[in-house]
Amino acid sequence: MKRFIVYFLLACLSVSCTPDNGGVDTPIEETIYAELATTSGVHFSWTTGDEIRVLGPGVNSQYRYEATSGETKGDFVLVQKDKPRTSPSFAQYYACTSYGGFQRDQTDNKYKFVSIKDGTAIQKYVKKGCDMSTGMLYATNRQEKSFKMKSVLGFLRIKITGNKKVKEIKLTNNADVSIAGRYRFVYTDPSKVKYFSNQSKTITLDCGDGVQLSSEPTNFYFQMIPLTLSDGFRLEILFTDGTRVLHGEDGEFEIRANAVVELKKVLAVENINYNVLKVVSKGERFKVPTFDTTEGYADWGDGLTDPLGMWTTYTYADEAMAHTATFHVSGAKNVVFSGCEGISEIDLSNF
Repeated sequence: MKRFIVYFLLACLSVSCTPDNGGVDTPIEETIYAELATTSGVHFSWTTGDEIRVLGPGVNSQYRYEATSGETKGDFVLVQKDKPRTSPSFAQYYACTSYGGFQRDQTDNKYKFVSIKDGTAIQKYVKKGCDMSTGMLYATNRQEKSFKMKSVLGFLRIKITGNKKVKEIKLTNNADVSIAGRYRFVYTDPSKVKYFSNQSKTITLDCGDGVQLSSEPTNFYFQMIPLTLSDGFRLEILFTDGTRVLHGEDGEFEIRANAVVELKKVLAVENINYNVLKVVSKGERFKVPTFDTTEGYADWGDGLTDPLGMWTTYTYADEAMAHTATFHVSGAKNVVFSGCEGISEIDLSNF
């Protein structure tokens, strides 16, 4: 009986000491090295306190950058070591700057490691780069010690010249597809990135106190998940003096992860002198006057604006009985009203 008890205790000790990672006790690195991969013209840098989650064979750990801000590479120290999972199995190590846990994928009903991030509709301007608080960086390696981080998001670059100071730029997708919102990324399948809440068709680039333009092009970047702007986009550029410029762009733009898509033309913004035409109309449909120029924009009076020439008939979605549409036009010599039904007033005093 005594011999049986001894054998039983030894068996229990053997079971309790077995590691929970498939039988292999993987040592955890106390320090890892992470470098930011360069992307054409887009600059990122580490900020003190930035963190990276590493998943892999027997590893589920959090590391923190504690060195000086502004560097593009450096060491991260271990700050949290969680219990590793055995399913799904890992063939390599994964690193990401955001972590969402272990969640069920609705497409195949399987549990997967994911990262979740707010790709907000308001992004902050960064000189020669992008705001890292919006983006997510990701890397894989056969070893846990070193990672070269790339962006999960893609970049759209707009170049602008002029003599004004930019307050903000709004970019709106012409198609009914979101380009901002809270997004989800699957560690083991980088192609699975999608918005799932707080979605928006418009991104506002906040330029703070203003970005001074010059004769040399200034770069402005918008970040979004990999997608296709199939019908182009609209830009509304607001300046610190209260004036604005609207620009419409047709064509298809494919946004790819860790890559830059550039609007080939440079938008030139000099001193703008607008002639202003105001039209008061009743009803929900308004026949838009036509001008012999597309330089300018229309303020429909319902909180929305569009580049000049975008609509021949504008439909109001609110329930107001009357609206005042204001057309800001540069260089027009002629204006034609092809339908005046519902129009109660036309103000040409500043046109």
